[in-house]
Amino acid sequence: MSGEQLVRLLVPGRTERSSRVVLRSLVDLGLLRRTEGLGRDGGLGVYSVTAEGDSLAERAAPGGVSLDAVDVASLAHHLGLTELYVRLLEAGLRRPAEPSRRGRPKEGSAVYARAHHPSWRWLVGGEAVSLPWKEYAKGALKERLIRPDAVLELVGARRRLFLEQETGSHTIRAVSLDKPGATTEKVKRYMAYVTGYVDAQARTTWYQRRYPDGFRPELVLLEPSEARCVLVREAVQQLVRPPLVVHVWTLEAAVASLAADLGLRSAVPAPAEVPTGKHEPGGVALTVGEVEALKRFFVSARADLKARQADGGQALAAFLAAGVSVKVAPEQQQKLLAGAKALQKRLQAPVAPEAYDEVRALVTRLGAVLK
Repeated sequence: MSGEQLVRLLVPGRTERSSRVVLRSLVDLGLLRRTEGLGRDGGLGVYSVTAEGDSLAERAAPGGVSLDAVDVASLAHHLGLTELYVRLLEAGLRRPAEPSRRGRPKEGSAVYARAHHPSWRWLVGGEAVSLPWKEYAKGALKERLIRPDAVLELVGARRRLFLEQETGSHTIRAVSLDKPGATTEKVKRYMAYVTGYVDAQARTTWYQRRYPDGFRPELVLLEPSEARCVLVREAVQQLVRPPLVVHVWTLEAAVASLAADLGLRSAVPAPAEVPTGKHEPGGVALTVGEVEALKRFFVSARADLKARQADGGQALAAFLAAGVSVKVAPEQQQKLLAGAKALQKRLQAPVAPEAYDEVRALVTRLGAVLK
C-alpha cells in the first residue's frame, strides 16, 4: 500500500507528522519495508510486509497471504485496486474526530481497521486468484488461465466477485483481427470459464469444479470514468448470460454499492450519472473554464474523426468498387488493394483514443492519393 493508504487504516485521525513517525517506527522494527514508487507528483512511499511482519501478522490473522513484490510498471494499477479494499475497510470505521495537539485523535473517537471480516473476504495474489481451465479451439484442447486482479467474496450473500482494474489504456472492442478488444475478450474468457463444461458427462463447469460452494459468480470491471463505463456496458451487454453477472463501475460506484450490500457506511456518496469534476484527494483540480475547454476540444476532435472516417469510408468503397486506377503501377496494385481493404475494416470499427492520430493521418494520406 501507499503510505497514505496505510495511514487511513492504521492511524486514522492523526496528523501527518504523527503518522510519519508511526510508519517510520514500523519500518525500524523490521515489520514493514518502504520502497520508492512513482506517483502523480513524483516520489511515492510504498510499503509492504517483511518476513518478520508476516510471521507476526499470521498469529493475529491466520490464513492471510502476502503478495510478492509488485513490479514497478504495474504499481499504479495495483494501488488503484488497493484503494477499493481500503475504502471498504474505511466504511466500517467510525469517522475520527479532529486530532489533539499531540497529533492523536481523542480517546474512543477512532477504530483501527481489522484484518478479519465475517461478512467479506479479500483475496489477491497467488493460487487464490489463479483460475486454470481448458477450452477447445481450432480442433484442439488448449490450456487457459485467468488471473483476476483480486477476488472479493461476500460470505453472507454467497457472492464471489472477480475484480478487474482497468486503466482505460486498452480498447473496448476489437479494432482489427490482429488486435482483439481487451475488454470484450476479457468478458468472453470469464463467460467461457463460468459456463464451459469440464466434460460432457459430468455436466460440471470449470467454475463449479474450482468453487463447489455455490457462490454466484460476478465480474466487476472497474473503469476510470463513468463515460467509459457507458461505452463498456454497451459493448458487453450482448456477451453476458447467466449465471455470470457483470458490473461495470467506477471506483466510487463500486464502494457505494458494495458498502450498501455489506451494511456498511459508505465513505463516499453514491456517484452522479455523469462526472461532476469534483476534486478528489491526490487528483488534479480543474477550473470551470478548463473543463469547458477540454469539452470543446473533445467534441471537436470526435466530430473531426467521425467526419474523416465517413469520408474515408466512402472514398474507399468507391475506390474498391471501381478497381485500381490506371495511374498505379501494376506491381503496386495488389498491395494498394490489400492496404485499402485493411484500412476500410479499421474505419468501420471504433477507434481507440491512442490510435486517433494514426488513423487521421492514414485517412488524410488516402484522400490526397485518391485526388
